[in-house]
Amino acid sequence: MSSTLLTFGVEIEHVLVFHSSLLHPHLPPSTSIIRDLSPDTRLALRDTSRQYNATRPYYNGWALTSPSTYPYGKEERQRCLQTHGCRGYADEVLKLERQIFRNKAASIDLDVDAGQEDENGSVVKPRSFERWHLARDNSLTGLDAEELKRALERHGVTRNEQDEDSLDRDRDWDSSALELVSRILPLSDQGFRELEDVLAVLNNTTTTSTAVNNNNDNDRQDKKYIAVINQFCGLHVHIGLPPPDASYPLFPLYRDAAPPTFAPKTLQHLALLLAVFEPHINTLHPPHRAPGGVDLLSNRESFLAEPEDYADADDSGYATDGDTEAFDFENLRASFADTALAPGGEEEEEEEEEEEEEEVVKEEQKLRRRARDAIFAPGMTVEALSDLMSPTRSRVVNFTYLKRTDGRARTVEFRQMEGCVDACAIRNWVGVCGGMVRLAERLGESGEDWVDDEGKVWGKEKVGWRDLSREMGMSEEVVEWWEGRWKRMEDEREQRGDLSR
Repeated sequence: MSSTLLTFGVEIEHVLVFHSSLLHPHLPPSTSIIRDLSPDTRLALRDTSRQYNATRPYYNGWALTSPSTYPYGKEERQRCLQTHGCRGYADEVLKLERQIFRNKAASIDLDVDAGQEDENGSVVKPRSFERWHLARDNSLTGLDAEELKRALERHGVTRNEQDEDSLDRDRDWDSSALELVSRILPLSDQGFRELEDVLAVLNNTTTTSTAVNNNNDNDRQDKKYIAVINQFCGLHVHIGLPPPDASYPLFPLYRDAAPPTFAPKTLQHLALLLAVFEPHINTLHPPHRAPGGVDLLSNRESFLAEPEDYADADDSGYATDGDTEAFDFENLRASFADTALAPGGEEEEEEEEEEEEEEVVKEEQKLRRRARDAIFAPGMTVEALSDLMSPTRSRVVNFTYLKRTDGRARTVEFRQMEGCVDACAIRNWVGVCGGMVRLAERLGESGEDWVDDEGKVWGKEKVGWRDLSREMGMSEEVVEWWEGRWKRMEDEREQRGDLSR
């Protein structure tokens, strides 16, 4: 196993649910809150908040009656104020969450998005990742009334007429979606401890002894916010390399040299691992986070069309005479979903495959062979590999950041996990992402030909999650955790999102 130090970063998309008393200190002077909004107004607020329109039907949240100086979307908010007499949130909830961190964990270095826009109208993101960063994300939306009610009930928040703050779920609680981006962390226990400290604040599980001031204000704040996720939230994991001579706890900026990146052979083997094992990795996640789900596309699309050289007259599912058509990826995923995580599957004698399943296995072997030949084509560069695996960054695994030339970290981004604020689940998924990179590095250094000319993987026609986890050196405890998660998801398959909570 390679001893190369890897780094990781996480983008934690979440919905902050908060009591109105936490919001008031961050409102502009003479601002009123409008809680009851018509559907037409919510549509207008969605559009002026630059929210994604196609799949996010409404602006979910309260409206405010005064202007904001926050630059991002300022003109749209002003038009909405003139037309509807109200606007959506600008940076008010950003400041609210920052204050929570200041009160409960001042040692965590957290900055807030300043809302500056670039020439394309997009928010300017930080060039360095030396600090934790809190930002808005227009791909996210808060909770609607029913979702908010369920979230509060799930977290034990009930109306208490005796409470002077009137914890009334119907009137005193709102939500807004944010993204918390980590600084660059070492892929080690040190990095995970820092991540756990941040998640403890986000989950409101820290005690008053960890707060800056152990006073009644912190006691009162403890029951006034929760972090949840909905179906639009995702957890993005970046795996990279530290700058030369870097040391924890602070990784310096890449000031004097281009950011380091992985050896081309490592990236090629990682790409092939993803092509081979994507159907099995899909089964680790809820259905809406599979390729074709919410804003995610497959990394295998470049390998789904049959090249003419491999076309056989006998091969059903592919046209001949040089014509090609895409293989039925959804059928492939469904066929493997039931067995990919079956405990001990690769060690037990399997029963004779039915004819349809045999055909799926045959086509899968052909796909592996096509992927291998394309990924290891002569003259393959990192730039070309990125274009092959992820023409856009909305792939399950995003290679586009490897082409950065502006001084920012060059990372591989794993985008598939659903939104999550559970420390154990995030640690185990980061372990899978980092484990695949380390395995790819080992395969690149050894020169092992692990996908042969028949499309077999380590000599096997069929492989699954157990094979990948074994090659990554994953502990049995973590393997069993993933298998337990898979079984829970089978039971909850009809439910939406929030499987880790």
